[in-house]
Amino acid sequence: MSKVRVFADAPRRRRPTTRLASPLAPLPRPTGRHTSAELELWAGDSDAARRIVAAPLAHVETTQVAFYTAPLVALGVRAEADRARRSKARQGTGEVAEAEAVACALTERLDSQLAAFTAGSPPPESTAYRAQVDAELARLRGAPDAAAWSAARERWEHLAYPFHAAYCGWREVAALLESDCDRSRLEPPVARGARYGV
Repeated sequence: MSKVRVFADAPRRRRPTTRLASPLAPLPRPTGRHTSAELELWAGDSDAARRIVAAPLAHVETTQVAFYTAPLVALGVRAEADRARRSKARQGTGEVAEAEAVACALTERLDSQLAAFTAGSPPPESTAYRAQVDAELARLRGAPDAAAWSAARERWEHLAYPFHAAYCGWREVAALLESDCDRSRLEPPVARGARYGV
């Protein structure tokens, strides 16, 4: 399945859950923003992605619905990680600190939403995004964590989200390469990536 097809199918997959949440508040459907922000990140424009993510997060500030905010938070933290790594390459320590502060604030917001969830367990998609956030935070701090990416990937695989699993698997391999690990450790994640066409 191509990345474009996965993006195109996302709104149809999530639309029924949007109706379930409607009694809480007139919520936006963030899928379009989510897709636009992700495309900007793949294009290398983390600043544009940050701006796209900010608007819907502000809109749902009072509703605290983790299902809607989790993917946006994950993208926001990813954008801050990209921003921090780009800044480190230019030796811009001030921007790195600002990126980490923003990412931590986003993470704390999602944590509070997940902790306040009262209708049983939080949606599994939300907890998978939270696992992905942990891996992005490590990347932001200059210490890519292959184990964190592996944990996030396994969650997405269990939920049958191939694009999300492929992204985490790609980051897992990158983290292993940065850690200068034994090359034999690369074989399983690389083989998994081949199944996703990455």
